[in-house]
Amino acid sequence: MNTIRIGVIAGIAIALSTACTDVESDSVLTSGMYAGVVAESVGNGTTNVVAVLRVGGPTSTTFVDLIGDDELTATVDTDTQVMTGSNLGVLHSYSVEFEGDEPGTVYTVALNRTVDAGAPSSTMTMPEPFTLDPISDFSRAEDLTITWAPSGSGEDMLLEMDGSCLFFWEGEIDGDPGTYTIPANTLEQATDDTEDSCTVTLRLWRRSVGTVDPAFDDGYARGRQLRTSAAVSSP
Repeated sequence: MNTIRIGVIAGIAIALSTACTDVESDSVLTSGMYAGVVAESVGNGTTNVVAVLRVGGPTSTTFVDLIGDDELTATVDTDTQVMTGSNLGVLHSYSVEFEGDEPGTVYTVALNRTVDAGAPSSTMTMPEPFTLDPISDFSRAEDLTITWAPSGSGEDMLLEMDGSCLFFWEGEIDGDPGTYTIPANTLEQATDDTEDSCTVTLRLWRRSVGTVDPAFDDGYARGRQLRTSAAVSSP
């Protein structure tokens, strides 16, 4: 699973560790689906649009498998592409890549089907790009300060840290202050029998809130800029 898909399918490790099921789309009305859609750039000049449909809400582990004439499409300006499905066990996700990642670009995801009217318009807008200052090797017993620029966009940020020696950690950052400090001893060693030190990956997102088509039961839509850094974390 690539970096973008890790970010898009929130809680994937938790979901796959529990009892997961899937359901074929022809047995579910659009009004019974929870939609998660994002348009995400890592600053390389392209944007991945990814969608996951569930039955039962945001924490459900029942995923929708599109069959028959049901399909998801993504549109930028006049360019409409069919989203390609991929499976990780019973987890079904759909994605397509577009050239370009200009801030302010609007991406529209549509669920097209004949069993009902579908959901033609979930939209998200790409936020402003930013540069994440690389982190250096650090001790978890000390504060870790993360900085990025430019700041002040007004968008919320999401920060994640993970590695083989750590419990996964994430933090919401209100607004866009340009700096955030993880207090000493916040990051915890995963278990007593794991290695004390390891390379950890930091992921920082700038996120704009989009609009989920009201034909769905509920969901979220996000435009996101993702930046990453890695360093060795020690006790």
